[in-house]
Amino acid sequence: MGVFRPVLHTVVVAAVLFLPLLLSASEIDILGVGARSAEIRSVTAFRSSDGRRMAIIRMQDHGPTGYLLLADVDRKEVRQFFNPREVRQGDSFGSILTSDEKYLYDQTGGRILEFDWKTGKTRFIGRPDPEKTIHFMCYYQDDAGTVWMGGFPRATLTSYSPADGKFRNYGRMDDREKYLFFLASDAEGWIYCGIGTARANLVAFHPASGERRELLPASERKTGTVSVMAGKDGFVYASIGSFKGKFRNGKFIGPVKSIPPARPDRAARSFSPNSRRYDFGDGSAIVQADVDSRSMTIREKDGSLRTVSFDFVSGGLNFTSLGAGPDGKVYGSTSHPLRFVEVDIPGGGRLIDHGSLPMGGNLCAIASDQKKLYACEYAGGRMWEMDPAKPLLLTWRSLHFNGGPARLLTSSAVRHGRLVRMVNPPLLYGVGENENAEFRFTLDNPEAGKRYLNVQLFRNSNYGKAALVFRGARYEIHLESSVSGPAPMVTLGPFDLPAGRHEFKVFTEAGSRGKRMFGIMSAALEAEKRLTPAAELNPRVVGAWPDLITRPRAILLHPDGRSVIMSGFANYGLTGGGFGIHDRVTGRNRTVAEWLPGHSCISLAADARGDLVGGTSVEAPGGGRELAEHAVLFRMSWPDCRVQEHVDVAGSRSIVAVEMHNNKLFAATSEGELLIADPENLAGFRRFRWPKKWGRAPRKALLSDGKRLFLLLRGGVAEIHPDTGSFRLLVRSSEAITAGGAIRNGALYFALGFKVGRFFF
Repeated sequence: MGVFRPVLHTVVVAAVLFLPLLLSASEIDILGVGARSAEIRSVTAFRSSDGRRMAIIRMQDHGPTGYLLLADVDRKEVRQFFNPREVRQGDSFGSILTSDEKYLYDQTGGRILEFDWKTGKTRFIGRPDPEKTIHFMCYYQDDAGTVWMGGFPRATLTSYSPADGKFRNYGRMDDREKYLFFLASDAEGWIYCGIGTARANLVAFHPASGERRELLPASERKTGTVSVMAGKDGFVYASIGSFKGKFRNGKFIGPVKSIPPARPDRAARSFSPNSRRYDFGDGSAIVQADVDSRSMTIREKDGSLRTVSFDFVSGGLNFTSLGAGPDGKVYGSTSHPLRFVEVDIPGGGRLIDHGSLPMGGNLCAIASDQKKLYACEYAGGRMWEMDPAKPLLLTWRSLHFNGGPARLLTSSAVRHGRLVRMVNPPLLYGVGENENAEFRFTLDNPEAGKRYLNVQLFRNSNYGKAALVFRGARYEIHLESSVSGPAPMVTLGPFDLPAGRHEFKVFTEAGSRGKRMFGIMSAALEAEKRLTPAAELNPRVVGAWPDLITRPRAILLHPDGRSVIMSGFANYGLTGGGFGIHDRVTGRNRTVAEWLPGHSCISLAADARGDLVGGTSVEAPGGGRELAEHAVLFRMSWPDCRVQEHVDVAGSRSIVAVEMHNNKLFAATSEGELLIADPENLAGFRRFRWPKKWGRAPRKALLSDGKRLFLLLRGGVAEIHPDTGSFRLLVRSSEAITAGGAIRNGALYFALGFKVGRFFF
């Protein structure tokens, strides 16, 4: 045995030395990719120089390499083309097909790519403004062939000349605003910039002289964004709210009652964010492009519809939240599009993609008790409730009949307004420009007989009242509602109808927000009355605060057993978010809007007394003006929600996570610090800094099982000693941990980009 003792000793020592490395490599289980889907960022329909109907669909997921789809409509061929691998995929907010049929679009960081659909090749052509532009939000090509681009976050104007391949930067078009969303040019070559969002602006820029003029009247410089459009007459038309104006040669010509049709060639190349260019220019058009069904619906010249199917390979969608469910499972949400994903823990941790909710970009935070799950959603500021005792029903597609929104759009005619096709939720929404707005829809009746007109409308907080008129019958319905969803089915009749086509009309009245809007999902002439299906969405919306909490960040089930509170950032252009509170017993909702000016609560907990404690952010991510300097810790009395104490956390802009543990408040900042405070005396908080190499803390980074306290970091999982504030790294992660987090059965669950990780502690 003595001969083998040194060798055995070496093996033991090596095992002791390298055991942490072996554990680090194996202790985080990668459960898989949550959702293999994507979001359509733009659709560009066009007829090529040889007369072929083509469509370019710019897709986006969160894999490393971006891609697009090229559809040859007549041949029913759809191919996927990937970007160069050296240009990592990122957000894309628009695109343009230039006059020489080259397709330009951006990747995060202002990296411009050019796709030549004839060869199928994509090449990187430049990053024109690396220090000042993160995204290009819009594109426009003028009569000289120059492509103009509007940048974020400094509202910068950039041009690109396809002739010589050169970019030129013209600087900021507004000294404070962040978004340059719309571009157009007039007959004299002035470029008009539609800017937002905190204080809207309209700027005319003359490239030859460099002159810049602000044209929007001071009275109209309100929260929002100016929309601009090149008219067929050489003028540019701009609008925001009730203001509509005509411009030329860098000057305001006068007001107009309505915006005329755009120049077809300019309309083909002027894109707003997430734009859709559906018209082929020959009387046919794309009426729908849908990721879930992997199909496009084409309306032919004669009004008939046909489907072009497509498929694609997705790199996966990023998770923005994971939370424990009431049924022993973990649930999560991806971002753009929102996919509701289950981690089936009893089933071994397999991931189940349940599909998209009918609206929203992502669920920002998830929480539950033993009964139900709650989540808060961007961008509608909605609170969702899931009951595990009921079957999941994620969409209202069951309310689509007689072709749904696609068929309605093909049969429509609009006066003094416009119809917009939405995929999420699946409907048409009508926008009336004035009291004379009229929306007409034609329906087929195959044979003579008694028929009912069945119409499925939709409710929303932006809508007003709608009136349906058919063969002398009139029905009025209020569609303004704090909770978005289908309205009760409208049924008129019965009528004795001959075979053929019959038209019904919709008229709009303004709601409390002054908007003449309505939503419609389906309509048909049928022998029987229809009823709105009794089945309710699950998850379902129980509250909505679209302006106060457009970008939610926190949700809390209060220990009183009946209240659910969500909070976060306010709408685009605004600063300081509030709180939305849902009473599970009465179903009533209330808000807290006036509390700490310039602050948004992005992390929230309840102390032993039931008071709300949390942390804020001073940021205004939708283009608002930052008004405060430091994030704060606060305590708010319950249930009256009055701020009892708040203390500045100097040097911090955001407190991204909080957790109550052993009757103490623990908080993680965006700058890499842990704060420990007594909720009765927040001013006495202590600060501890974890090693910078461990990375920053994501959302919901602090998790407690009642005995131990954990901190999720981009570089791994740490445990916190609650008395000393010291840290112990339990495991390193080879992939960045990007979102928290849930504890189930002795394991932590968290997001690693588009994957789910698990760590048994």
